[in-house]
Amino acid sequence: MNFTVSYTIWVLLSSFFVIGVLFLIFWTPEKGKSQIITYPDLIKESATTPPASITVMSYNIAFGAGLDNLKGRAQSKDVIMANLDKIKAQVLTHNPDILAVQEIDRYSYRSYFIDQVEYLAKACGYPYVAVVTTWDKLWVPFPVTWDIRRHFGRVIASQAVFSKYPITDYQYDIYAKPASNSVFYNFFYLDRAAQFCTIRLAPQLKIGLSNVHLEAY
Repeated sequence: MNFTVSYTIWVLLSSFFVIGVLFLIFWTPEKGKSQIITYPDLIKESATTPPASITVMSYNIAFGAGLDNLKGRAQSKDVIMANLDKIKAQVLTHNPDILAVQEIDRYSYRSYFIDQVEYLAKACGYPYVAVVTTWDKLWVPFPVTWDIRRHFGRVIASQAVFSKYPITDYQYDIYAKPASNSVFYNFFYLDRAAQFCTIRLAPQLKIGLSNVHLEAY
């Protein structure tokens, strides 16, 4: 291979690398994208009188990775599904009327692009779900390793409120990222959010519920 051909290949590879980096930097994420999802097949007849009591559960499911959640894509799809089945079993055991979830993936490399919101809603019988996107990155280079197969990679993650009662109003706030973090760290870091839901328990009774995922450090 002569010098001219080698130089051309080097220039092309370098150009692709620079374009890729710029694409990552200027990628416009779905920051704060929110929606109320309804699953009509799961809706039961609306209550006409207020319930005597309701149960609420808060659950950080760590995208179904279990205790290995900081090891990146270290688990097989079978392990992720087994963990999701265990999470489903816990929810069904306690059978909360309202389930507030943090760190739930919708379309992520680390969890094999399983829509975990849809999975939990259908598996546990929640016809109403309020969702806010808290992490939308083309590639998250964590954990720090040269083995990019273990990186979180493409991540779309959310917070979600699952309800057996209609969600009639929904708002959210996205918090500022910690100023103590470096610019590079915060660029790949997730957003912390607070969801504010109004839930109708009966025609004359509504309650307000907040779901937060706060900064741990």
